[in-house]
Amino acid sequence: MANNVQAFVPELWSRRIQYLTKNALVATQICSFEEQPDLKYGDRIHRPYPNDLVVNDYVKYTDTTQQDIIGTDEYLDIDQSKEISFAIDEVDWIQMKYDLENSYVERAAYRLANDIDGKVLSEASNAVVSMDAGDIGGTAGQAISLSTSNCLNAVMTAGAKLTANGCEMDKTWALVVSPKMASVIAQTVAQD
Repeated sequence: MANNVQAFVPELWSRRIQYLTKNALVATQICSFEEQPDLKYGDRIHRPYPNDLVVNDYVKYTDTTQQDIIGTDEYLDIDQSKEISFAIDEVDWIQMKYDLENSYVERAAYRLANDIDGKVLSEASNAVVSMDAGDIGGTAGQAISLSTSNCLNAVMTAGAKLTANGCEMDKTWALVVSPKMASVIAQTVAQD
């Protein structure tokens, strides 16, 4: 018997398109946006800061030495613009089963935000404060091998170093970590 019923077997299409995976984005949670309203006026934001003062011993009836007051201009250049372009032909738009435009708009927004995250996190290499294994009882100069036995010490030591170096205590702090480090932290918390 030579039956061929293939013409009667339909191909099935899902009701939705597949979702692309996304990283957790952190830049908007760890950056200040207080200057954003002024960004329409130029391409450089200046935020000068004063030098610090030193407390001196005072001796009665003697002259004091006036300290120099010095301002330093710190600035942020707004020198990059990003975009993502795509097109959907009107004929395709009419014939399509899926809301492809919305899918691509959402993905474009994510990709732009992910690019910003990368730029923000790349600034970590400019940090003045750093840590190594020597800070938590290991060998100085070696990378910290984070484990459940040293995780709490590492996080607390990082906080202490930031505080000692003038990090603002009245602001919310955020710990940006890899998924592996997040797992170690979760395991450490679960043990306590």
